[in-house]
Amino acid sequence: MARKAARRRPSNAQPRRYRWDDAGAVTSYANSCSLDAAAEAVFAHFGIDQRHTRRIVITPALAKRLAALLGKVVRDYEAKYGTLS
Repeated sequence: MARKAARRRPSNAQPRRYRWDDAGAVTSYANSCSLDAAAEAVFAHFGIDQRHTRRIVITPALAKRLAALLGKVVRDYEAKYGTLS
């Protein structure tokens, strides 16, 4: 069976930009977080002073993408404001 050639974006291609509709989004503050994982889901618990009030369930693939995005945000933050302890 012939294998399909993988589509690749040209090296000069711009990253995709998405338009998010956040009109119904709820904003919550958190200063604590814990994570748990199962075979098909990752559970992120957020709250204040270790009293968790919000839980978000995501796929492991999204958790991996989120980890990469958080790493970039933290690097950018530290470059601008200084190293976090």
